[in-house]
Amino acid sequence: MILPAKNKLKVVDGINRIPCPSTGVHFGVPEKEYRAWDAVCQSDLKKFGKLIRTVHTREQVLEGMIYRKQTASFSLGSLVDDLVFNRDKVLDKYVVSDAYKTQCDSLYKKFADHEKEPIAEQVLNQATAIAQCVSDHPVIGPIFKDRQDKSQACFVWDDIHTGLRCKARIDHWGNFEGDSTIFDLKTTSNFHKFYSEIFKWGYHIQAAFYLDGAATLSRQNRRYVIVPVNTSPLEGVGGFYEVGMHEIEGMDLDSALRIKDSLIQDWFSFFEKGEWVGRVCETKKIRIPEYEEAKYAV
Repeated sequence: MILPAKNKLKVVDGINRIPCPSTGVHFGVPEKEYRAWDAVCQSDLKKFGKLIRTVHTREQVLEGMIYRKQTASFSLGSLVDDLVFNRDKVLDKYVVSDAYKTQCDSLYKKFADHEKEPIAEQVLNQATAIAQCVSDHPVIGPIFKDRQDKSQACFVWDDIHTGLRCKARIDHWGNFEGDSTIFDLKTTSNFHKFYSEIFKWGYHIQAAFYLDGAATLSRQNRRYVIVPVNTSPLEGVGGFYEVGMHEIEGMDLDSALRIKDSLIQDWFSFFEKGEWVGRVCETKKIRIPEYEEAKYAV
């Protein structure tokens, strides 16, 4: 099915697009400005991939890309990131408000003119305690403290297969076990089963996207380490939040790279060529996992 016109996104997640800078690594870019850059990012790509597999029409895909839902967990994760990597700018970005609610459009509109995000004092206290546990971690803490030109850098590159301008905002990159490594800090309420969260939320696709961008810019392979931190304190130990380290590699990373390449191609076909790439009417192939077969083995 060929669409009548190209589907150009002027607004994504409620943010008006602005021209993206040239390819390379950019430092000191405010998050709001980065998010407005007219380029493909991993969250856009994952949302698009879900939409083309669930909705029925072009209009539904476009509407889904434009709309952004603000949640309490999203706010907590962003706040923890800022406290760990950009602590001196926190008060420039957030304002403490007792009227904060998970979704409160009027409150967000009230503070929009001041370009500040409202947060509850309880959320700020929780995020501060979580960030302190990250800083106190014996391995991650020293790596994250080396922040000069290494935290919240913005990568901009052109995809080698489609020419699409892509962007990524890296939490931190540094040396880990002698290798150049990208680190991604994640808050989670499911700390002890975080491996399943990686695939549920598409963090493996994010890893593939970031590593591809890094390789395109530097021609060097990097490692990708996710740093999950529990949003619930350890029982019996007040104020202590567990911090872990997970690395995506080998066949899992190869698979994620193939998924990422497929999504990039779908994006190019839909937004640049005007083709419908929806999957909702396809028959899904089912494979019985080995552990299920083993239940009935003689």
